Amino acid sequence: MTRGMVSSTLLFPGIRALRGTAYYLVRENPALLLGGLITGMVVCLSLVGPFITPYDPLEQHILDRLQGPNRTYLLGTDQYGRDVLSRVLAGGRTALVLGLGATGLGLLLGMPVGLVAAYVGRKTDEICMRLMDALLSFPSLLMALLVLTALGSNVGNAIVAIGIVYMPRIARIIRSATLSVKQ
Repeated sequence: MTRGMVSSTLLFPGIRALRGTAYYLVRENPALLLGGLITGMVVCLSLVGPFITPYDPLEQHILDRLQGPNRTYLLGTDQYGRDVLSRVLAGGRTALVLGLGATGLGLLLGMPVGLVAAYVGRKTDEICMRLMDALLSFPSLLMALLVLTALGSNVGNAIVAIGIVYMPRIARIIRSATLSVKQ
């Protein structure tokens, strides 16, 4: 190490342990590396997808409809002649936002309910968990459609609907983990 340079391990002493842990995880489970690479590639393509689409995802070419993969359309075309690759790349960002937003909202709503129910206990636990059971008794799709009907249909409301549908599951998981730590 030359004068004036500071090693990253001096600044962040835990980084060596973290590197060792990551190496151990990948060495023990190489599928983790493959899954991480595929997930990273999908996220990157979702973020830059709308900027690199070869065609307009909404533009119709009726004469080119229902074509299989070829040199012009790498993934083929749909029944209206729209390029499937362009549609997948353009829709990836919306799917990513929807999935992350709904998961985050489900955690944001379910975590406090599960923590309060387990920590306070007795009547509060009973009331909270019976409410969660009531929400769980509805089929997921029906519950999401009910919320979307009440709020209106757009991406923000879809995030809210999916977050509400998965909130009871998260609350029950958080409650059981909190009870095990509390005991």
